[in-house]
Amino acid sequence: RKRPRGNCDSGAAEMQPYDVAMTVTRGVAAATVGEALTWVVRLQNNSATAVAHDLGLVAEPNLQAVGSVATTAGSCTLGSAVSCGLGDLPGAADINITMTTEALAPGSAVLAVTLSGTDYAVAVTEANASVTVIDEVAENHAPQAEAAAFEIETAGALTGTLTGSDADGDA
Repeated sequence: RKRPRGNCDSGAAEMQPYDVAMTVTRGVAAATVGEALTWVVRLQNNSATAVAHDLGLVAEPNLQAVGSVATTAGSCTLGSAVSCGLGDLPGAADINITMTTEALAPGSAVLAVTLSGTDYAVAVTEANASVTVIDEVAENHAPQAEAAAFEIETAGALTGTLTGSDADGDA
């Protein structure tokens, strides 16, 4: 049997990354300031081999205040960021973390998630998603033209009424 070339130990097995996918999904694509946002972080082990490392996860929301968090494995603590100790991820299994936040200001509200404690054996260790947050008053409720009726009178016999409606025609 031929010995492999390069710098490797005799008989040592090379570490292969686990087949773990991490996704972050959002409940809505756009929201208004003050609206509740729902995020789901999913870790999915696509192989039969367990990820036998103490997995940790940190979710950092910008332009948002964290309201609640629930996980299907381990436990999470709330703060300016959410920290979760998830334990091991069995083969062909998944862990879901659901977070609710409140949009605090207009802009791009991003939830950035980092997976840790894996000795870099998981190929994907970061994921994020974003929601566009708009100022409700400025963007959704711009002043509309009011319906109006005017009496038109000329120097004698011609009279009439002029009626109008707002931009979308509902008034």
